Amino acid sequence: MRATLPVPDVVVRFLPALDANFEDRVTTGATGSSAPRKFTLKPLTAASVQLTHVEFTRPQDPSSPAVPAIGPLGLLAAGALHSFVVPSQAAPEGEKSSALSVRFIRDGALAAFFPWLRSHDTLPAGQLLAGAAAWPVPADLWKATVPSGLCVELEHHTTGAVAEPVEVRVRVRRSGQSAQVVKVHVMRVEAGESADKYLLGGPASAQSLLVAGQKDEAQQCSTFTLVPLRPGWLSLPRVQVSAGGQEATSSPSTVFVFPSAQPCQLRAVA
Repeated sequence: MRATLPVPDVVVRFLPALDANFEDRVTTGATGSSAPRKFTLKPLTAASVQLTHVEFTRPQDPSSPAVPAIGPLGLLAAGALHSFVVPSQAAPEGEKSSALSVRFIRDGALAAFFPWLRSHDTLPAGQLLAGAAAWPVPADLWKATVPSGLCVELEHHTTGAVAEPVEVRVRVRRSGQSAQVVKVHVMRVEAGESADKYLLGGPASAQSLLVAGQKDEAQQCSTFTLVPLRPGWLSLPRVQVSAGGQEATSSPSTVFVFPSAQPCQLRAVA
């Protein structure tokens, strides 16, 4: 005699473990389509990961050999960033685009995925499948870049806490040495990214006078404040500066936000 027991459906959902961010400007001092481009990798989990492969492939041509990225492999600790350089061999050829492929092993994977095992020797770590992630390389990454006389930098702490203000200082470098008026605009983050993760304080648009100084000397031209609302990685809004017919935008920047020791309560203000 056989009996059938109903078993409820089980849904297993895997969240992204890594995030890749390509810089849309070339390395300082380099110009043209052959100038090196950079990208960063950061973990999106509280666990560290071991990077085993970081390389570029061509999805349209599986037989094409992978090109390793220029940068460090090994341990990528939680809350850390690893910077890499995109090799020139990864540039698109005709209609063949390239993709970033990363393989990694999560630290403590056995305990995380099989917590019921009495002995983790049952499944040796070497027999676990490595995690994999892939991102398409932006199509405009390799466009020739015209050098600009402006460079925008954001200065801020690398970490923060929920409900504690983070001050962001906007600094500008320029090739000119005479006094100049610049326009500063804090660009709004698109919905679905970090728009609901912080409150913005301070002017979103302003004008500032840069005094005469040394060439390429950084001068502070504006400040604004962010109040984080959630723990985790927070992408800061980018800042655009224009002056003398030129424009420059700050590079992507992030802050790691820790949970607050005090409860955060939002109140509506009439």
